Amino acid sequence: MRKVVQNNDNYKKMITLFIVVSIGCGFQAKSDPIGKKSNEFINRLELNVPKIMSEYFVPGAAVAVIQKGEIVYKRGFGYSDLSKKKQVNTSTAFNIGSISKTVTAWGVMRLVQEGKLSLDEPVEKYLKRWHLPDTEFDAAGVTIRRLLSHNAGLPSRYYPGWGLDDELPTLEELLSGIKTRSGAVSLVAEPGTKHKYSNSGYALLQLLIEEVTGQRFEDYMRDQIFTPLGMPKSSFTLTPEILSASSVGYDRWGQPTPSLRFTAMAAAGLYTTIDDIGQFAIAAMKGQNKKVTGRGILAPDTMREMLTPSSTESSYGLGYTVDKLSNGMISNGHRGANKGWHAYLILVPETGDGIVVITNGTNGSYVDSEIVCMWTQWLTGTTSNANCNRAKPVAIELFSTIKKKGVEATIKQYHQLKKTSPMDYKFDESQLNTLGYGLLGQNDNEGAIEILQLNTTLFPSENSFDSLAEAYIYSGLNQLAIENYKNVLTLNPKNRQAQNMLKKLTKNN
Repeated sequence: MRKVVQNNDNYKKMITLFIVVSIGCGFQAKSDPIGKKSNEFINRLELNVPKIMSEYFVPGAAVAVIQKGEIVYKRGFGYSDLSKKKQVNTSTAFNIGSISKTVTAWGVMRLVQEGKLSLDEPVEKYLKRWHLPDTEFDAAGVTIRRLLSHNAGLPSRYYPGWGLDDELPTLEELLSGIKTRSGAVSLVAEPGTKHKYSNSGYALLQLLIEEVTGQRFEDYMRDQIFTPLGMPKSSFTLTPEILSASSVGYDRWGQPTPSLRFTAMAAAGLYTTIDDIGQFAIAAMKGQNKKVTGRGILAPDTMREMLTPSSTESSYGLGYTVDKLSNGMISNGHRGANKGWHAYLILVPETGDGIVVITNGTNGSYVDSEIVCMWTQWLTGTTSNANCNRAKPVAIELFSTIKKKGVEATIKQYHQLKKTSPMDYKFDESQLNTLGYGLLGQNDNEGAIEILQLNTTLFPSENSFDSLAEAYIYSGLNQLAIENYKNVLTLNPKNRQAQNMLKKLTKNN
């Protein structure tokens, strides 16, 4: 069993250094726009954000705070490039993952307003270049509304990015499962019967926009959304300008990740800055000086529909999540993640409050959660909140051990921490799953299998068996993958992903 050992001395020095220099990185705040209370919160951010980033090994971040529908504070923290000691500022570009979906929803709803689309018409009515394959489910139920709200019966599908020199699959190839590991997109449930988050649904909306407008998706979004909103440094493609302004992304191990291009741009491909995404965030709410919701690009009634749950069973509107804070206020937003990046946007339209956090680290999910927790507690005036859990993800603690000492020592430490510090760490299924996929990303398939085997022992679920099966496939151990997909079906005979993979693996064997 080989160990994963990397030289991170320089990285650690940089992380320490950025805490010192981050106080001067790109800070912009209006002079006491609301009052003493807001300044107290901003001071708390200034003090705590560098510490949180250091704790989770995230080199850079940018934050915007919104009050009364206006940005009252924005700044960069830490580094956009550790090796060059380049600091984050408010013009540094980040990939924001699935927040791309919220932005894409604006593009779709613009066409609805113009009468070029109908929310409750089948998407097939508008498509020519690609069509949903026949299944036992009715494709006529795949409406634009259901695609926007993740109720269309389509699978999730993971669409990774491609490197700068890679040949990207076309959108039709992506949807057909050609040149990807994700498989073809087809219905896995009767449309309208259940909420299932779906990247493939938004890839289909990307195709829809192109079919209806006759433009490339990225050009339409630039012309109809970014330019009118004043977002000049945002793009769904890695233009030379965006690339030169972009931060380096860093993985869970603190190593640089390549800049990525996406075929499924609508699902996860947007690059933007805190300046630009802040403008997008406030556009969903009323602003000062008679600025209307939707900023004239979308009507206020359209925005209200987007921010409202699509059904009684759903916590998702049309491109926005719908949630409730501890004091009962309704919040809307989205989270986003790709390898090397994480972002969080959350708004309270009723009061005009909000916050946006973008980071250049895969571990950024922990950073933005901590920051949003601080903001939520400040906004609601409560110290307890369902979304705030100070228990540290045990995966973060284990990353350091696995790099230095290998898998055996890591598993031993996991059991020891679970015994001695059960309240200090999160020990849920996702922790070992995260660690296992981290090892897969480092091409340590053997180590990943050991970790994911432990996960199936401690947390025997559809997801844990599916993850272990995938690790076996990466290692060429298809028979063991088959056994684990059978375990998935034992727990849920209707799991379509497992059914499809079994057919594929047994055919190939």
